[in-house]
Amino acid sequence: MIAPYSPATNPAFECTIRGGFNDRPSADIHPTVWREMRLRGSVPVVIATPNGTTSAIAAKMGEHYTSLINIRQTAEEMGFHQYNDSTAWLTIDWAQVLPASIVERIDQDKNFAQLWRSLTFERACELLNSVRRKRSPSSIKLETQKLIRIVLSGHQ
Repeated sequence: MIAPYSPATNPAFECTIRGGFNDRPSADIHPTVWREMRLRGSVPVVIATPNGTTSAIAAKMGEHYTSLINIRQTAEEMGFHQYNDSTAWLTIDWAQVLPASIVERIDQDKNFAQLWRSLTFERACELLNSVRRKRSPSSIKLETQKLIRIVLSGHQ
C-alpha cells in the first residue's frame, strides 16, 4: 500500500536503535544509508518497531553519522531491550516533509495526487530538495509553485 503522500516507490531504510540510560533510545543511520535517503537537512521519519510505529527526526549529528532525535517512546515501548543494539526500519514521513501547499494539493486535486504518486522516490526527493534549499518564504513559495508545475506537466 502506498502512503497517502508518498511517491510510487517509498523504500525503507535500516537504522540501529540503542536503548538509553534514561529509557530514551538513541538511533544511528549509517552514512551510506543517509545518502540513499536523498533528502537533505532534518527529515521527519516513521520508524517501524516490533510494537508498531513511532516518529522521529533524522538529522546530521556530527561528521559521520546521522542520528534520530525526538524519539517519543522508550526502548521498551518500542519493543527493544534497553541496553542492546537492535535493527529497525524507517521511511520518510511524507505528510510532515512536504510543504503544506503540496499536501493540500494532493488532498484536493486527484489528478495532481495521481501524478505525484507516480513519481519515483529519487525524482520526488530531487524536486523536494529544490524547495528545501530555499530559505526565504517568497523563494520557498516560488519553488513550490515550480514543483507543482513540473509534476502537472508530467516531466518525470
